[in-house]
Amino acid sequence: MTPSARSGPTPPPALLLCLVAAPLVALIARLLSAPWVDDPANFLADVSAHPTRSDAGGLLAMLAAALLIPAGLTLAAAIRPHKPKLAATGATLTVVGTIALAGIATASLIAGQIARQPQRAAMVDLWDHFHNASIGNVIFFALVAGGVGYLLLAIGLYRARVAPLPAAALTGLGGVGIMLTAPGPARPVIIGVAVLALVGFTWVAAAFRPRTDPDHAHRTTPAANTAA
Repeated sequence: MTPSARSGPTPPPALLLCLVAAPLVALIARLLSAPWVDDPANFLADVSAHPTRSDAGGLLAMLAAALLIPAGLTLAAAIRPHKPKLAATGATLTVVGTIALAGIATASLIAGQIARQPQRAAMVDLWDHFHNASIGNVIFFALVAGGVGYLLLAIGLYRARVAPLPAAALTGLGGVGIMLTAPGPARPVIIGVAVLALVGFTWVAAAFRPRTDPDHAHRTTPAANTAA
């Protein structure tokens, strides 16, 4: 069953813009960036083949991470009046995941500089060491936390009647996908989940409209006519 229109104020246009722009910028970033693969030599070769494009993708990925913070907080604010604990937990986890996304974007920019160096064998070893460092486990678990946060927010969107089930589901799946596929490895997958997020986030943004109450209009119309 499709939820009825939500109650509560409509978010400011700037926040609605962030809600749509975040997955859109992430999609463009993923179209430009080289996905991380397990073979460091192949990854650096891919980056060095199009270094400027790779840098643009990394910068846009950083911008997408910055936009995802207000986007996630907007989703949480919408469900907070109805599901405050769900909103708080989801918002916290999405911020944790978004910080990890920014870390991935920073690493991609570093990879662009590494790939430009002439000592290719040494640079491959350097990237392999960097890619397999223990901090990678911390980033991975932070991304998982961010994915869980988007699942919680998606559940809240539907249960609080903010958005219909398909919109909430696409938002949750897209948010999880953006988190878990941030490093790669397959370009069709990382692009596909960004498209899901874009559709879901845009759908939810469209659902943020003032609540209309036909019964209220019906009750007030005769009174207005009488006064006239």
